Amino acid sequence: MIDRPRLGKCEHPCTKLIGPRAPRRGFEGRAQMDVSEILIEALAAVDKAKVPAELRSVALREAIRLLAPGGATGPTVQNKAPEAPRTAGGARRGGGARRARPGQDATAETPADAAVGADAFFDKVASETGIARAKLERVFNLDGGKPRINLTARLLGSSTKQRMVTVAQLISMARLYGLDEVETSTGVVREECSRLKCLDSANLNAYLSNVECLTYFGSRNDRRLKVRAGGTEVFAKTVDRVLQEPAEPAS
Repeated sequence: MIDRPRLGKCEHPCTKLIGPRAPRRGFEGRAQMDVSEILIEALAAVDKAKVPAELRSVALREAIRLLAPGGATGPTVQNKAPEAPRTAGGARRGGGARRARPGQDATAETPADAAVGADAFFDKVASETGIARAKLERVFNLDGGKPRINLTARLLGSSTKQRMVTVAQLISMARLYGLDEVETSTGVVREECSRLKCLDSANLNAYLSNVECLTYFGSRNDRRLKVRAGGTEVFAKTVDRVLQEPAEPAS
């Protein structure tokens, strides 16, 4: 280990190019730091610790508190994430889906997003689509205010692909007509397919990229589905098919 003098001016030629070396700062007796320096060090500490995504905000807040002048007695920095934008009907865009880590699509909503009651949901879907409420109640149930498919996977189609496409249509359209959510995360569809035991994870995006009356779009880590024109007709046909009933004639 090279013995460096603690005091005195460094005469090394490099100091003329890059200036004198700044003193190292420890966690105790830390000199006053710029806010940007604190944030950079806090982020680096969280990344180095490989903190899980769901705990990063808490870990970052604690790291900032410890790094700030005064350490544990310093002020707590608030790190509240901005609330997701809402649609005209008041629902969160994309069903309250949280952002995914690299390589994963967004997962389903958290329980805090649940708000709609069964009566309001089924009445609204029936009013928007013209489908009898009794039919809708055979296809869906509400779990924490969010629609789930109330049927076994074999009734959704003869192949895994058809079953996944059916889940995408039913869930996306039910959320649009019943919850006013104009976009649905593919993570919501993934979760429902997994619950119904009809998930082909490797081909999920390929199957959902070409579904009747659904537009597939978004970034690699945040794929979404949006119902196109004609959605009510496709929704009605799909409901009749999974219930194994003849389609009702158009009025």
